[in-house]
Amino acid sequence: MRLFLALTIPSEARAPLRLLQSQLPALGRGSLTRPENLHLTLAFLGEVPFSRAEDAAAALVRAGGASFALSFGHPGFFHAQDGDIVWAAPCPCPALFALQGRLCRELSAEGFFLEERPFSPHVTLARRMVWREGAAPELPPASPFSFEATGASLFCSSPGPGGPVYTELFRARFGALPAAK
Repeated sequence: MRLFLALTIPSEARAPLRLLQSQLPALGRGSLTRPENLHLTLAFLGEVPFSRAEDAAAALVRAGGASFALSFGHPGFFHAQDGDIVWAAPCPCPALFALQGRLCRELSAEGFFLEERPFSPHVTLARRMVWREGAAPELPPASPFSFEATGASLFCSSPGPGGPVYTELFRARFGALPAAK
């Protein structure tokens, strides 16, 4: 099984991302991420035996934490050999980095091997983007938006006719935000 752990994007927060996606075809061609697949990866586990999914879910529960607000601003892109990857990144969020750090420690304690590259949180909007005129344009500004991250999920990725299909295997809910004083 190809597994990863991620924050899902609530349906009400997908609208600004979909609006941004709708502007991309005018700038070039690429493969847009389906709305139901929009997520922010916390840890990629890769090909893992089915029997280890329960261990990954247990690590997610132990990483836990409180709910937190996640705000998004301007989009960007990574250069890739087969076309660029267009993304929306969250504004700096210490709670997100703390969660990802706890999760990686818990996964490592379970014996999972994790990517060594630094955590670069983002939501992938399109892959294999080839820009018109051969040069990457300035992306249109996105309307800032935010949502409360109330949990994270363990997903299995499998190939499908229109791109990958992500199946949620487990969801861990975070604790509530502390009451304001």
